[in-house]
Amino acid sequence: MNTPRITFLLVLMFNVMYFDLTAGSDAVPVLFWSPERSMSDLPDVSSNDVLDNESFQKNFLTPLMKPLHSAVVFLQDKLHMDDFTKYADVYSIESTGGAFKNIKNLMEENFSLELPQVAKVSSAVEELSRSYAGATHSVNSAEELDKLDLPQDHPFLLMVHLSSTAENVNEEDAIAKNDDLIGSVCKHLSKRSIRYTAMFTGEKASNGMVEEGDVHSGRHLLEDLGDADSNVNGTLMNITEGNANALLFMKTVQVCVKTDPKKPCAHTYNMVPKETSAEKSSLTNNTASIKLQFSNQKENQTGSISDIELTMDAVNQKDRWIITRVQLSVENAPNAPPSNLTIENANMTNRALDLVVPILYSFHCTELKFFLDTTTKTYKEYMGSYIKITGFQFQPFMVQNDRFFNSVDCVGFFTIGIWMGLFPVVLLLSILIGGTLMLLNLSIMDKYDDPKGKTISVPVGND
Repeated sequence: MNTPRITFLLVLMFNVMYFDLTAGSDAVPVLFWSPERSMSDLPDVSSNDVLDNESFQKNFLTPLMKPLHSAVVFLQDKLHMDDFTKYADVYSIESTGGAFKNIKNLMEENFSLELPQVAKVSSAVEELSRSYAGATHSVNSAEELDKLDLPQDHPFLLMVHLSSTAENVNEEDAIAKNDDLIGSVCKHLSKRSIRYTAMFTGEKASNGMVEEGDVHSGRHLLEDLGDADSNVNGTLMNITEGNANALLFMKTVQVCVKTDPKKPCAHTYNMVPKETSAEKSSLTNNTASIKLQFSNQKENQTGSISDIELTMDAVNQKDRWIITRVQLSVENAPNAPPSNLTIENANMTNRALDLVVPILYSFHCTELKFFLDTTTKTYKEYMGSYIKITGFQFQPFMVQNDRFFNSVDCVGFFTIGIWMGLFPVVLLLSILIGGTLMLLNLSIMDKYDDPKGKTISVPVGND
């Protein structure tokens, strides 16, 4: 890893598989490079381990930034490994680095080192600023650098504060501008023959990874849900009770009650969850009962007001967790006109999904449906009714640093893509089998002329 020429893109790509599983909200990547300082003597760090602040300062920051060479710190407001996977064009063989093209070149042309996950970097940078033995300068642009007196023989600490990416609408454009500034500063130092070691990092990482934005056709997040489609970003509910913690993310919830399975919904409720919607939930280390309460919901067809409660129970089975029960209640809201629709603790089901998830994973579904279970006579008159949840992600156990683990998706076994592949295969196999059977049924002559015997003659009638 510590070589004069390093393949920047490959080093970044191998972190994609592991980073989301362990990184905390304060763990950020740190990149070092230096034209003079070899880094082969520094300890190796596993990509799926979070480097604590004390180890980072002792084993990396102090040895690299001690005043033998000048030190340059490029500090961005936030940085995440996902920024590299999004904007560094890491999946292209001919990539030039995308928005990180200058950093890519600097990492490849100099001795370099990558630390994927370092905790509390901002405090380490503040400590470096206070304790640095040489002069300390702070700049925000390349123009300010021209005005500084930077001697070659006296080491200094240069703090370069990059533009904010969080406040910029186009995050990629902001990162590209910061990358250009990094390139300009390093070029300026090289022209003045200043020996330096540089570090690029962020003050903090992005928040927990949840579903955002649109997805490909075939999994539309939002349909015609009335006012509910205003909640484009969704709601993250962090549920805590004692030592137990659960995360639940939703965009919209739709309840459809049918009185005839062949007809459209007779009663429809479109709801947008709030951060407090699940505050009545109960948790332990082995069980989770998530209760989503939606008070005073207006029914689309008649305008009646109802209180709706959705209960979801999950059980921890050590190596996996299972959603064991989903229940729906629709009751008349207090002080509301009487309604002819009342459903109490109706069981909901989805037989296409087993709802069994490995313990170190969350469960994700772009559009999740639970249908009214009518195997019993209860509410049989509402056959075909369902709950539809968009942008759903759920992790009831093993939550760390308020982040979702990697997710298991709810895609069924036979997707459209699988059917598209199976259909031509079956068609071609049918043609092959049919042709083979035709060849096997070909008949050949069973009588031949014997040169020593009487010639076989076939009489032909004359007209």
